[in-house]
Amino acid sequence: GVQCWSGDGRLCAFSHKDRGRSDGMIKRLWFRGLARARLYRRLTLTERPLSQPFPDVSARVPVCVRVLAAGEIDAYMAFRPDQSIAEVRRRLDEGQQCFAVWHDRRIIHATWAVTGRARIEYLSTELALAPDEFYSYDAFTSPAFRGLDVAPARMLEMIRYFRDRGYRCQVGALLPENRSGLRQGEKVGGRRHIGVIGYVGLGPWRHVFSRIERGASPPGRAGLAP
Repeated sequence: GVQCWSGDGRLCAFSHKDRGRSDGMIKRLWFRGLARARLYRRLTLTERPLSQPFPDVSARVPVCVRVLAAGEIDAYMAFRPDQSIAEVRRRLDEGQQCFAVWHDRRIIHATWAVTGRARIEYLSTELALAPDEFYSYDAFTSPAFRGLDVAPARMLEMIRYFRDRGYRCQVGALLPENRSGLRQGEKVGGRRHIGVIGYVGLGPWRHVFSRIERGASPPGRAGLAP
């Protein structure tokens, strides 16, 4: 461990575990600052093959999972007032699907799924997908229902939906610092990291990069598009 003196003269001790936790926090703040300045952004690219068996995970509250209908936009806006109704309508008009989790006649969790080409707003780029792949994004759970396995239950329903329609793989992109998202995915299992995508930029100049791990293939076998 490490010893130091506090301002009031007391002896303080820090373990290597505390130091590691502090280093991790500094690293997260560093990457967050670079991302906010739009100098450097990156996401962990993941895939989940749908042919494998999955555990039976149920939400710990009564829920109903279904694809959002056009007539249910008002319910979605009550759940996500931070989003614009024009954006939600645009997604639906493009054929994107919103998997919503309902409890007591209101939405408590939702995520979006897209096929063909996926727009990643955080990186201002698009991801080309194979015909048998889908990309999921913008998952959100109402704060009062977090920790109740609502997201994993929705994941299973979404996997069954696409698997029954002949899709082979789910693709995702997560912030490496998004520990909650990583934990939720682990409850369903089968997700593996296949690389990192992102950009380095300065003013109008931007270099988009994609680093795929050895033995893995990028989504659509093509990767990122500007």
